[in-house]
Amino acid sequence: MRRHYEVILLIFCFFLSYFTVQSIEILSKSKLERCEKASDSDDDLNCTRKIVLNMAVPSGSSGGEASIVAEVAEVEENATNLMETVRVPPVITINKTAAYALYELTYIRDVAYKPEEYYVKTRKCDRDAGANVVKICERLQDENGHIIEHSQPICCPCGPQRRVTSSCGNFFDKLMKGKANTAHCVRFPGDWFHVFGIGRRSMGFSVRIEVKTGSKVSEVTVGPENRTVTSKDNFLRVNLIGDFVGYSNIPSFEDFYLVIPRQVCLPH
Repeated sequence: MRRHYEVILLIFCFFLSYFTVQSIEILSKSKLERCEKASDSDDDLNCTRKIVLNMAVPSGSSGGEASIVAEVAEVEENATNLMETVRVPPVITINKTAAYALYELTYIRDVAYKPEEYYVKTRKCDRDAGANVVKICERLQDENGHIIEHSQPICCPCGPQRRVTSSCGNFFDKLMKGKANTAHCVRFPGDWFHVFGIGRRSMGFSVRIEVKTGSKVSEVTVGPENRTVTSKDNFLRVNLIGDFVGYSNIPSFEDFYLVIPRQVCLPH
C-alpha cells in the first residue's frame, strides 16, 4: 500500500583532483577537507582531499518525484574563511523518486464473498450420507482426502412449519422409502478473498546521485534501507541523514483489513 509525501536531507563527499567559478544557491555548504584514514574509519574514499556537501532535496508536489542539477562552484577550506574555486566543475545530478508509505501486512485467512445455504429434499438424511442421498450437501474433503470439519449436512424433519416446507408423504411412503426430511448445508460457490491485517507503517523512497567531473561519472543510489553508499570507483560517498518532514497526515490502518480477490489458476 502506498501513499505519496515529501522531503529528505543528505550529505555526500567525493575526491577532488582539480580545483570553479560559478555558484549555486541550492548547496547549503561546500567544504574542502582532508581525507583521513583511521583503523576504525568506514570512509573508504581513495583521496587526499574531498569536498563535503550538505544538500536538502525537496520533493515535488504531494511528495512526487523531484530532480536537481547543480554545479559545484566554490569550496571553503576547512576551519578557515578562504574560498577556493574548482577548475573542472563537478556537475551533480540528483533524482528522487516519489515518497510513499509502506504498511506491514499479516495474512489472516481466506474468506468467501457470499456463502449460500442449500437444501435437498430427501429421505434417510444422515451426517455421513453420500451424494446419492444428500447430493450437494455431502461432507467435503480437502486435497488430501480428509473430511473438512463442520461441512456435514444438517438434517431437518419434514412438515409445513419447518425451515423448508415439505410434504411428509403418506404412511406407505414412510414404510417403503423412509421418513421424508431435508438436508441443509452451507457452500461457497462465489468469489474468495485473501484477508490481511494492516500493521505498522514506514516511509519509502530512493535518491540517485550522479557526479560528473570531465568525462568521469560516478553514481550511487540511497534510501531508507540503504543510507550510506560508496560508488564502485571509490570517488563518491553519500550519507542519507534523514527525512525531515513529520508526515503527520499519514493515515493509520491498524483497525482495518486489506481484502483482495483470490486468484484461481485454471488448468491449461
